[in-house]
Amino acid sequence: MAGDRDTTLVTGPGRVFILRALATAPEFGTSLLGLLAQLRWSGWTSVAQPSLLRTTSKLLEQAPQRTLRLLARLVRMDRFARGGVDIAWRRVVSGWVSERLTGWQLKQQGSEEDAESVAMVEELHGLLALSTYVERMHALLIDIVERTILQDGSPEPVQEWRLTHANRGWVLGACMRVLPAQLARCEDEEVQRKMDVNLGRWTKAIVKQWLWSESALSGLAVLLQSR
Repeated sequence: MAGDRDTTLVTGPGRVFILRALATAPEFGTSLLGLLAQLRWSGWTSVAQPSLLRTTSKLLEQAPQRTLRLLARLVRMDRFARGGVDIAWRRVVSGWVSERLTGWQLKQQGSEEDAESVAMVEELHGLLALSTYVERMHALLIDIVERTILQDGSPEPVQEWRLTHANRGWVLGACMRVLPAQLARCEDEEVQRKMDVNLGRWTKAIVKQWLWSESALSGLAVLLQSR
């Protein structure tokens, strides 16, 4: 009997409370789910995760940054692996991430650290965590690296690095570390051939402009080792 009552508490009131929190107070709801995941709540797979998957689309509209941080945190904690995710959820996440990354380019810094650039880098960090759920993520990453390398203007890369952690060297490294796994999912031989050409150009550019950047060099090393 006690076991039945415990099951009722998890699958009944628990689900209702979580769904209500996500629907009426999304910021509180996402914080609650983050806490439950961290505590390894026994009802995560049966209650919390299904509730999150069901409401992700609305949460991304109502509280996009909090929802992104939650999803990225759950991926890094490997909380989606056990319960899995459905195709509909993957499509929601893929479309949202693709929209955020299409045309993505770090805003140029002035003489002081720019809050918008910091926010862009923090968001990119979260978006990259969701890369496994995004169709053609390799193309989005290649475009970001290309735009970052070709970006002109001041300050110079090393000056930008001294000014803020939200710099192009970090962007290059972060994207290149994620790229190998995404290229491995791509069966287009033409993309793979072009990538080999891109890699030669990227290597020359990084050695010339970002040789001092641990992030850019480590990302390049990961990408080179994967080819």
